[in-house]
Amino acid sequence: MRARDIPARDRLLAKLVPQPNGCWHWTGFVERNGYGRVGYKGRRGTPLHQAVYDCFIGPVPEGMEIDHACHSRSKDCRGGPTCLHRRCGNPDHLEAVTQAENARRAAALVTHCPRGHEYTAENTYVRGGRRFCRRCNLAATRALKARKKAGRS
Repeated sequence: MRARDIPARDRLLAKLVPQPNGCWHWTGFVERNGYGRVGYKGRRGTPLHQAVYDCFIGPVPEGMEIDHACHSRSKDCRGGPTCLHRRCGNPDHLEAVTQAENARRAAALVTHCPRGHEYTAENTYVRGGRRFCRRCNLAATRALKARKKAGRS
């Protein structure tokens, strides 16, 4: 029997392994960014969470995207390509949200700047709706002044 002859629901379930935290871990192909990919409805490389949502819940509403609600509830995951929530295929953990809401949830999970400084009230400023690290900004400003000074000597 060819894979395309097996119902999509069964093909998906065959590669989803329930975890103690309630997530269903995808054991199939995973991109470098950590998201699972699957052949679905004749398309190769469909994001797992979109295929699962469509198969078990229904079509993704117009203007919405699928968010892993399990990630938003997790306090111990810092995100990124190694985040196992990106491989979750539990339909109960998937939620259709606007792009703005998905971005807001993702930003709320980021507690440190790329250099590891914590985003605290004292160390954070917001410009254009984005958070910036005061310590990193201060270091960059000092480095720029030093380069300018070295160029004048």
